[in-house]
Amino acid sequence: RIDSEGKLYVFQWAGSGSINVLDNRGTELYRLRLHPGGYGQFLVSADGNIMYRAKSDTALISILDNQGKISKQFGKLRYYDDGAMTNVVNSFYSFQDKDYNIYIIYKIQNLIEKYSNDGRLIMQIDRPIDGHILEKDESNSSSRHVAPPGISKRIAVDGKERIWVLTHKRQYSDIDKDESRTSSDLYEMHLFDKEGVFSGVLNFDKFGILMRIYGDKFFFIDETHGMCVYEYKIVEK
Repeated sequence: RIDSEGKLYVFQWAGSGSINVLDNRGTELYRLRLHPGGYGQFLVSADGNIMYRAKSDTALISILDNQGKISKQFGKLRYYDDGAMTNVVNSFYSFQDKDYNIYIIYKIQNLIEKYSNDGRLIMQIDRPIDGHILEKDESNSSSRHVAPPGISKRIAVDGKERIWVLTHKRQYSDIDKDESRTSSDLYEMHLFDKEGVFSGVLNFDKFGILMRIYGDKFFFIDETHGMCVYEYKIVEK
């Protein structure tokens, strides 16, 4: 990730986990060692502070200063008696807009949240989901879990602050394991206006891992099936 001054933040998963901060010539400025038990995904605030999902019993996201100390935490956690269940339910994907506002979608919660650059909750959104919950009894309660992929896959925000959410139409199945297939009925795109009002659904027939919006260009990366990047143009009607 890159901050407003052009510094590059590179996450290193190997070892105990750290973030290397480089200037725009690639020279290392400093290195932050993350708190044990973090979850890898991180953001960078407008003033260059690190925001990431630290292992915490109090908040969803921790803000670190350039010494690696937690200066603030925000975001409400949903708790369950089973710690593994708590981790799964609070798993999320995130995106930052041009003003460094933070957008969060939860993998298995029907919930979208928008926070300001300093962690203030601005908006919470849900939307109609065409599906139902299946409950299954397990003979061994210790093996109970929530299997991915859940509800939401990725989120992005365009220059008009419209929110694009890649959403599962159905759950992942054996047919999706065929990596020769480059199209699928697995997803659809849910679109919201800048106020969080649900605008509608767009058909989307690609597999995907990552999506980004730059200007009116929409990039979608498929690294498991097509092994390629799809580029679309956002056309106003």
